[in-house]
Amino acid sequence: MADLASSSPGYFDKAAGTYVLVGDPPRKWRNVHYNCPGETEIYAECSNLGDGPTTVRDGVGNTCDLIGYDAKYLFIRDEESGRCFTPWGDPVATPVSGKRCVFHAAYTEISGESHELRVTETVFVLQHESCEVWKVTVENLGAIPRKVSLFAYALFQLTGKTAEGVAVWKDNSSRILPDLGGVFIENRDRSVPEWRFNGFIVTTSNGYSGASGYRDHFTRESYSVGDPKILHGWNADNRPGQGPDCAGIVQIRLEIAPHCAARADFLIG
Repeated sequence: MADLASSSPGYFDKAAGTYVLVGDPPRKWRNVHYNCPGETEIYAECSNLGDGPTTVRDGVGNTCDLIGYDAKYLFIRDEESGRCFTPWGDPVATPVSGKRCVFHAAYTEISGESHELRVTETVFVLQHESCEVWKVTVENLGAIPRKVSLFAYALFQLTGKTAEGVAVWKDNSSRILPDLGGVFIENRDRSVPEWRFNGFIVTTSNGYSGASGYRDHFTRESYSVGDPKILHGWNADNRPGQGPDCAGIVQIRLEIAPHCAARADFLIG
């Protein structure tokens, strides 16, 4: 038993009522967040990498698969060096230190540090809205000012089933909405029963720099989120998209003084 305990990637914090993950588990560990059944029902999984499927459902049972697996991530880029990382260190291969994922009953908190930047991403759902929230804090641990970009990425499905169990297919189209700070994705397929089969990703924070509306605008030829164009200097290009891989990419620019922190918020719904 002692050997098993010593090899565990985390521990229970009984006083806080949480599980704290500090090492890589054998596979992604997920927290489940949901609100009350009804017209604004939402179910969202959040792994130690920050990804996981999100589903919404109305009161009569129309169910929209908003986002699937391996399809939503937060990326951080230092604008001076071009170095890019994620809070847990995956899917981008840049190493991070001090990894920590705290699974609370009401939210998931993921944090990691790279080259004197520490990022904490807190994910939860709203109690009375079909909306997933990312609260992001970036701390500058160094002695010089830092300029960073945050990229929130989500690949939307917008498929699912009607209340009668009939499959909903997708014919997706995205639009950039600068005034709202993000991207709106519409499923225009004739099988869509009602408005809920649309999606958005926006920021409510200052520093909005741009957005993009398709996976292929963000990724390279491999379509891998582990090697996105942002590693090579790409910025959100404000291009919409049309087709099965419509996504929302929102870029925020922050300037952070030494030993200070900045915050940004993103909404998915």
